[in-house]
Amino acid sequence: MLSFSAGPGNKSTIKTLTELETYTTRGLRSALFDIGFKNARDAGDLINNESRSGRVYFVKGTPHQSSAPGEAPANMSGRLKKSMNYLVRGYHEVEFGSTARHALWLEEGTKLIQPRPFLIKVATFRQTEAISTIEKMVHDEIKRRR
Repeated sequence: MLSFSAGPGNKSTIKTLTELETYTTRGLRSALFDIGFKNARDAGDLINNESRSGRVYFVKGTPHQSSAPGEAPANMSGRLKKSMNYLVRGYHEVEFGSTARHALWLEEGTKLIQPRPFLIKVATFRQTEAISTIEKMVHDEIKRRR
């Protein structure tokens, strides 16, 4: 354990360490907002833009290409994409996902539906970038404040 006591020579060191904690917390929180936003956006983009290889059927006379198992869900009504969101808790946690009732069924599958993962694809794809984002935003926050 590292400890300091107030004395004439180390008051500025204690102040600097306290400031660094504040700046680090701010940088972490900013990074989590950025990560959450990008993950929610990219999950919505997968729903809209990923190529499909499922069966084609007609809805009100219009052809619809469904997703095959293992592909991101195909966009039909737009509800799934519109429900994408994220939540930042403090400076240590970000949660992203969908509030649509059928999102979990699509992500994990059911007895009748094979999984159409889209959330885990985005989280896995962005994992390395998330670490870089945290490092960059904490560094930038410290640099800006000093």
